[in-house]
Amino acid sequence: SEFQELLDNCTWSKTLLNGINGYMVTSNIPGYINSSIFLPASGYRSGNLLKLKGEYTHYWSSSGDAHYGFALFDYALEHCFVGGLGRYIGYPIRPVCP
Repeated sequence: SEFQELLDNCTWSKTLLNGINGYMVTSNIPGYINSSIFLPASGYRSGNLLKLKGEYTHYWSSSGDAHYGFALFDYALEHCFVGGLGRYIGYPIRPVCP
């Protein structure tokens, strides 16, 4: 639900921050306008390999169970959506201080 909230209530801008591709996600909700979070295109792990660093933005949410989780997907920095996959895939998390 938190990923969907980001998709529904924020402006997503492809950006390069400190030499790193990713998205600047900025709130459109009154009272939080100009609040933002940067989601780097960090790629993912497959076994010992880091794949698609700088190209794909994938993040696990805290939702789901031990075997199945929800992730925010972005293919080649063009289209974002929320979906689910097995947790064996090495997507990063983005911790946020409340």
